Amino acid sequence: MNKEEKRLAAERRRAARLCAFEERCARLREEGREQKDCTVGLTAANVWGILSALPFAAAAAVAFILRGGALIALTGSFFADLGLLALAVVASIPVHEGLHGLLWAAANRSFSGIRFGIAGFTPYCACEKPMGRAKYMLGSLAPFALLGAAPCAAAFFTRSLFALILGIFGILCAGADIFVSVRAMAAGKGVLLDHPERCGFYLFRKPAPQARQ
Repeated sequence: MNKEEKRLAAERRRAARLCAFEERCARLREEGREQKDCTVGLTAANVWGILSALPFAAAAAVAFILRGGALIALTGSFFADLGLLALAVVASIPVHEGLHGLLWAAANRSFSGIRFGIAGFTPYCACEKPMGRAKYMLGSLAPFALLGAAPCAAAFFTRSLFALILGIFGILCAGADIFVSVRAMAAGKGVLLDHPERCGFYLFRKPAPQARQ
């Protein structure tokens, strides 16, 4: 398959994903739900993600500094430590997406609808099943909790600079997830449908009953 054939095949897959997404949206609207777009583009998601993650990363760094007495060496060799850190950072990227999929699958009791891919050189995980706010946020915030907050907490208690750097990297990578979860909290109750391309979700909720005259 040459480059043109690969490009056409990718476009057909993209069109099929968007068509399936619109069909799911239509079914939810047929149930009498109002649709609200709660998505942003990848560029905006990266900007807002960094802004959302910075307070948590800064808090972790300040707590670590106040703890005092950083343990820098891990193996006794600077280059070995640097290599292990680089390996852990690279490995955390696919693990990040895997945690999204794993927790969404656990919340929905099925791996059906969990899809992984790459958009603009950025790996992603999307869930094609409509979910309540709690389930959606469970999957969204799993990498932040397990790859960001947990290593930072371990760094505080063990004074490991290695764990701190890994945790801060995990927090920064989860910035867009934090941003989307804040928007999910602000959106209120309803059914959330993860968008297949943009960062965020469509919210579907029943209209408020009109006040009696």
